Amino acid sequence: MNGKAERAFLFCVRAFKDLGYGRMMQIISHEWYRYDPNGAALANTCYGLLEGKDRAAYQALADTDPLFKED
Repeated sequence: MNGKAERAFLFCVRAFKDLGYGRMMQIISHEWYRYDPNGAALANTCYGLLEGKDRAAYQALADTDPLFKED
């Protein structure tokens, strides 16, 4: 994906953090569903509720995302 677009989106996420990250994910999920009802992902749980192995796998994805290397 376009790094410039991703950085702009990250800026928006941070700018609207008071809306709540869960609500942002719900809005994105609903919009995605409107565009692609068969492929849309659900925002359905949080890291804290994942089993240790799954939590570690998701954390590894978050830790290696190049978008956050610039922070």
